[in-house]
This record gives sequence, structure tokens and C-alpha cells, in this order.
Amino acid sequence: MAPSLNARANVMVADTDVNHAIHDTEYWMDDGSIVLVAGGYAFKVYKGILAAQSPVFHDMFLSSAEGKESIDNCAVVHLSDSSEDLRHFLRAIFPLKQFKYYKEKENAKASAEAVFSVVRLAHKYQIDELQRQALACVQEYYTTRFDLWESKGSRDDVSFATSPLPTYAVGAIALARLTDTPSILPLAFYDCYRLGARVLDGWTHEDGSVERLSDRDLRTCLGGARELAHLSALAAARVFAPTPRCGGGCTSLGRTFGPYTHVLNHGAVLDAPLHPFPDDMKQLAELYGVCDACTACFQTRMKAERRAIWSQLPSLFGLVVDGWDS
Repeated sequence: MAPSLNARANVMVADTDVNHAIHDTEYWMDDGSIVLVAGGYAFKVYKGILAAQSPVFHDMFLSSAEGKESIDNCAVVHLSDSSEDLRHFLRAIFPLKQFKYYKEKENAKASAEAVFSVVRLAHKYQIDELQRQALACVQEYYTTRFDLWESKGSRDDVSFATSPLPTYAVGAIALARLTDTPSILPLAFYDCYRLGARVLDGWTHEDGSVERLSDRDLRTCLGGARELAHLSALAAARVFAPTPRCGGGCTSLGRTFGPYTHVLNHGAVLDAPLHPFPDDMKQLAELYGVCDACTACFQTRMKAERRAIWSQLPSLFGLVVDGWDS
């Protein structure tokens, strides 16, 4: 039998043999009242709580009451979601331990996989407040404000675990499209730029499935990457240009050329131009005999160049984002 479609929610309801589904060890409640089957796993949870929060589940449960399938006298509802996505979603609806998207210092960060899953399923099942909270967690990193990026996002001081290899940016672009949140897009495309050719490999999810950019978004990424690489190279040259008024003997091109080539060879400025310089600038200056005055000048210039690139970021990828860095 072909999969059926819930017209109100545009939710595919897959036809899977419930007898072969594995009982989930985390969400199989003895007193549960509904069984959700997704990705080969069965989840026994509380129908009333889900129906009260989600009009989509409310309608699905009305339909399931007429069905013949049941486990432990509970109606069975088949979902097309992956078991991993559904588990992350259920953790937000039925937390078995205290969990906050806005982390306290002692709390472990949520994974990008977990947060993005909650956004997707909260959107799909029309749980608006949950979507708002989870999306706010995503936007804490994918911000529109340079000051927040400088103080939090670029320093990984956000509520979900970031990575120097941000393959989850592929998912962030999909979330932005799904939820009509274009403010996420500029930094998400920047993260895809940081991936280089690895952006073609996509984002591998916990279940082994791979999410890739659409053809449209891949073209946007590649076009913007060329412009961003050009700006990054110019920025590096301006940062390490000789300082004419320096009295410490650093005005010779040789003194400033050393740090400049060091930065280019290590790829820091070119590969991640919006991130703070990862090496200790003072140590680098000492290595090449650059005075304190010029070192301070380099640091000031570098922040100014990051700020200039930030202001142009949406336009580099052909985007228009209202309120960008307003």
C-alpha cells in the first residue's frame, strides 16, 4: 500500500509493519496511551499531552482511533520521521531530565543535531512555542549582529555545540528555508564557505542519512565563496600593511611581510575571515620582530576588516536580510 498523506499537516504517514518495530528504551512508557512508529522504532508516550500541544497530532489521533492496529491496547500511528529526530523531539516534549536550550554554565550543550531536529518537527507538527524556543537557540549562533558574533558566536559561547568543521550549516540553510527565517542564511553560507570542497559531502546525520544543499543553494554558496575569498585576501593585505608612522623600525616591508605570509600559509584569515585570529598576535609579532605599536595596529585593523566583511556578508551571497547589523 502506498504511503498516505495527512492533508492538514502535509505529513506523510508511512506504512510500516509495527510487529518489526523495536521498542525504544528511552520512550516506552508503561502507562503511555499512544504508540508512535518511526524509522523502525516504536515510542509509547502520552496522547493527551501531544494532542494538546499539536493540532497535527490531534487530528492524526482522531484518525488513528478508527484504525485496527494496536499495541498494549494503544492505537499505533506511523510517522515518516527518522527515529533519531523523533527521539530528540520527544525529549523536548517529555523531558526525562532537566534540559534547557539556553544553557546554564554547568549544563552540557545540546548538539546541533538535537536542536535542528526539534525545530524541524516543531514546525512540522505546528508546536509554535517550541519552534520559537529551538529556533532562538539556532539564532544565538546564526545572529545578525556583529557585536554578538564577536562576543559569543565566533567564540563558541552559544547554547549548542559548534564545530570547526560546521557541516551542520547545510542543515541550518534548510531550516532557514523551512521556517522562512532568512536572517540565518548569511552566516550559514559563511560556514559552508569554511567547509571548502567538503560542502559537497553534505551533513551526515545520526542515522547515517546525508543532507545536502539544494542545487539553488549550492550555486549561491559557490558564487559567494569566490567573492568572500577575494575580500579575505584583500583584508589580510590591508591588516599587515606597513605602518608609516611607526617609530620602532617596522616600516620596512620585510618586518610586516613575515606575519602576512605566516597568516596566508596557515589559512586563518582566508579560511575563516570572520573569526578572530587564532594565533597569539603578540607571539607572532615577536617571532618576526614587529614592535608593540604595530602589533596593536594589526589587531585593530583585523577587527575593522572583520567588521567590513560582516557588513557585506548578505550581499556576497545575493541575500537581502532586513535589519542585518542594524
